[in-house]
Amino acid sequence: MFIVMLIVRVLGGLLVAASLVIFGSDLLRSIERSEVDLITVGGLWFQISPTGINLVQAIVERFVHPLLWDPMIVFILQLPAGVLLLAFGGLLMAGTRWRAGAVETKKRAQISRRLN
Repeated sequence: MFIVMLIVRVLGGLLVAASLVIFGSDLLRSIERSEVDLITVGGLWFQISPTGINLVQAIVERFVHPLLWDPMIVFILQLPAGVLLLAFGGLLMAGTRWRAGAVETKKRAQISRRLN
């Protein structure tokens, strides 16, 4: 259980770090253009994999439901990428926060079972 929590927490930290990189990129691009310019989730996805977004759209519309793509997924794709990554990373990190004394309590319970 500890390893899973550690992996999820590291993944959350990586998402938060990626969001900070994206925010920095957005800031530099906004300063350069003298207007607010935030990259969207769809724009980031298209930069990473230009054909992937069209493939996922076709699969969702054909095999799941067309209404899932247009109002819901399109809304998510139009959100700023930095905000979405920060939210997911923060949720992952908050969901696996270290609980003070949790490891020590578990060790004490194991030791007491061995003694009894």
